[in-house]
Amino acid sequence: MSGNKAAHDTRKFRYSEALLSWEAIYTIVQWYIEVYGPVELAVPEYQDPVPDSMSLSQKN
Repeated sequence: MSGNKAAHDTRKFRYSEALLSWEAIYTIVQWYIEVYGPVELAVPEYQDPVPDSMSLSQKN
């Protein structure tokens, strides 16, 4: 197969992988705000998202 494998060879991601990516994005945004944002803006510490109990019960 020719072409962009990153776009065409898909796979399921584990929840833990998604959380690591989400935290990395948060860290980058936090750094950007601290460097380029208003000085008086305080960025809270990262917290893992909490699954919505409604969405979990709908999947079962």
